[in-house]
Amino acid sequence: MLLVALWFWRMGGAEELGRRAAAAQNEVQDAMARALRSLRAGEPGALLSQ
Repeated sequence: MLLVALWFWRMGGAEELGRRAAAAQNEVQDAMARALRSLRAGEPGALLSQ
């Protein structure tokens, strides 16, 4: 397992993993912001459509 982790690290996998994690976090934050804007606007079903 350690050898696989070292190989992954040396091949740039850590950077790719970091990029994917940041992109996923950004998507979640965008969805939360849309839901909050919908709630503040009083839209019916605001949380269900997000």
